[in-house]
Amino acid sequence: MTVGSAGIVETDNYPSLRVYPNPTSGELIIDCSNGACPIVENIEIFDLMGKCVFQLSTLNSQLSTQIDISSFPSGMYFVRITTETGAVTRKVVKR
Repeated sequence: MTVGSAGIVETDNYPSLRVYPNPTSGELIIDCSNGACPIVENIEIFDLMGKCVFQLSTLNSQLSTQIDISSFPSGMYFVRITTETGAVTRKVVKR
């Protein structure tokens, strides 16, 4: 993420890090099966108001993680994935 004249601009340093299916009605998969991603340290899910509604820490070197969000209300969420070298945020729609 960088701050410029247009405000905050998020850069995607991890294009091989996938969050799917999107939209989803239940299970959310965070995957880096090609091995080109750094080690994931933390996953947080935020609602539109910025409230953290889910957190999973210390994932070590797992290449794929499944998260059940079926109990979440329908709407848009932000999944923030923190790695050993930075962080990336993905938008996800829960049906």
